[in-house]
Amino acid sequence: MENFGPFDYLLRNQLPGQLNIVEKHHFNPEVEQLIKGQTSVSPLGDIGYTLRAWPNHHRALYSAIRYRINTWPDDHPRRYPPAECYLQRAIKFSPNDATTHMLYGILLHQTGHQQKALELYEKAIELDPHNPQIQYNLALLLVDLKKYPEARTYATSLYKRGFPLPGLRDKLKAAGQWSSGDDQ
Repeated sequence: MENFGPFDYLLRNQLPGQLNIVEKHHFNPEVEQLIKGQTSVSPLGDIGYTLRAWPNHHRALYSAIRYRINTWPDDHPRRYPPAECYLQRAIKFSPNDATTHMLYGILLHQTGHQQKALELYEKAIELDPHNPQIQYNLALLLVDLKKYPEARTYATSLYKRGFPLPGLRDKLKAAGQWSSGDDQ
């Protein structure tokens, strides 16, 4: 199975057998939640295998991001590439995958690289302009950049459509940029 893939995660509905093989043997809930590896001691070994077979596997990329944010730089085993490498490979492998751009934007935003995060979020919006997750994450960054009118535009649109996460609204309220009329 060493040469299994690579497959484009955007085509996962057309390749359910191939996806199932990788997820069954290398990406169970314990790996995804970074509890323990399935075929290796570290969940990073199985995440790495998953991302070699499916370079833009969104959930595996997000697990790599969470590991990177929670452990970097003190506890990252050198034998595993950092999340940035996986994200760059995913974008090169499937450049029209808006979610991979958003995920890389999330990592960069969380690690203080706001301008580069903005570029990636804007590319993700360009690729998938109606995706509420991308809009939400972009708006969170816009609040941090103090671009309140633009963030508020996204927020009002998202919440009018029933978006469930309150964090954006809370950040706008804390900045004095949200009023009760915005919820209408």
